[in-house]
Amino acid sequence: MKRFLLLTALMFVLLGFLNAQQTSVQSPNGGEIWKRGEFRQVKFAGGPTSGSASIILVRANSSTSSAPLNRMGYQEIGQIGTVRLAPATPAYTFNWEVGRLTNGAASPGSGYKVLIKIAMPSTTITDISDSAFVIGAPPTIDYFAINDGLAVTEQRRVTLNYRFSGYPVPGKYRVRYAQSTGTLETMSPWMPLPTGSWPVYELPDKPGDYTVGLILANDLGESPIKADTIRYAPFVLLKDYTVPAASIACNGFPELNPEWYSCRCTFYNPFKPSSDDCSCNSAGAIIVRTTAAGLPGANLGTKVEYEFFGGRQLNPGWSFVSISYSDAACKDSAGSAVLIMPQAGSRTILFKIRLWTEALGNLPHSCEFRINSLVIRGPADRPVSEAFK
Repeated sequence: MKRFLLLTALMFVLLGFLNAQQTSVQSPNGGEIWKRGEFRQVKFAGGPTSGSASIILVRANSSTSSAPLNRMGYQEIGQIGTVRLAPATPAYTFNWEVGRLTNGAASPGSGYKVLIKIAMPSTTITDISDSAFVIGAPPTIDYFAINDGLAVTEQRRVTLNYRFSGYPVPGKYRVRYAQSTGTLETMSPWMPLPTGSWPVYELPDKPGDYTVGLILANDLGESPIKADTIRYAPFVLLKDYTVPAASIACNGFPELNPEWYSCRCTFYNPFKPSSDDCSCNSAGAIIVRTTAAGLPGANLGTKVEYEFFGGRQLNPGWSFVSISYSDAACKDSAGSAVLIMPQAGSRTILFKIRLWTEALGNLPHSCEFRINSLVIRGPADRPVSEAFK
């Protein structure tokens, strides 16, 4: 009987000793989602009554680290901290700013565990979380570009291309847009992010420049807004319009300023042209006429430059194509005429006509320069009068 009582006592002593040589992770122990930057309690129980315990963050399935897995199937990411052990203390806590390590920081992701390691003179006591937990963070948009960076689109439906950091993967998004580059105004409701493709957004009907901002969200919060701009310029069927000279001058568009399309002399030498050098004939064509008379005994002539249309701009969507003209008697042994015109596609319709005549003794010489019609290009469904400002 005495022997039995002695054996029982020895067993209790042995069990107490063994328990004193063990430790157990209590939190995080698997399934938790802890937001990076928040303070959470790392908890463990048991262990010796002296010394210190190292709290280490490990990861079982990291794709961002090149560190090899140890024989236990995990890699050590870094040390969270240490806790001093004390007698009669069955459990310990460490107030951890989630993600912070003594040698850096842990990135958001899954597969994390906490390892408790207590070094003793003859052995090392350890325990690890039973299952993995998550270090999470709201998403941050690292890259955002409408239609992957294209500046202009002909389609209202555009693709919102982005890259993000944070964990878990965002599950919804919303957009805010404004016309031109003003303050973002209109906010859409939250919408689920599509799986395996980029979200699309439909621009308003009105063509123009738009600023679109994107916001992503996961279970831990939403990202700051990230914006990009794009010009919506839908395809327009174009048509060439032939505008008779009579429609431009001669009060064809009476609402326009006559100075816009009138002829004016910008240079002359040595004789000033007469006031009726520019006029409209019965067909409405614009006529430029210059006459040179030589002085007795001298070989002098007249050089004249006329300007039509004043370099005015066509409205957006309209452009210059060509001009039809005639220069009867202006290109012979007695003189010449040169028409300087804008390039095809230009919105500026400034024409300069340079005439030169040589004096023939004291006999005058005349030439006639006639602008017959102007061809411009613009939307096929709009009246040509909308081309002119």
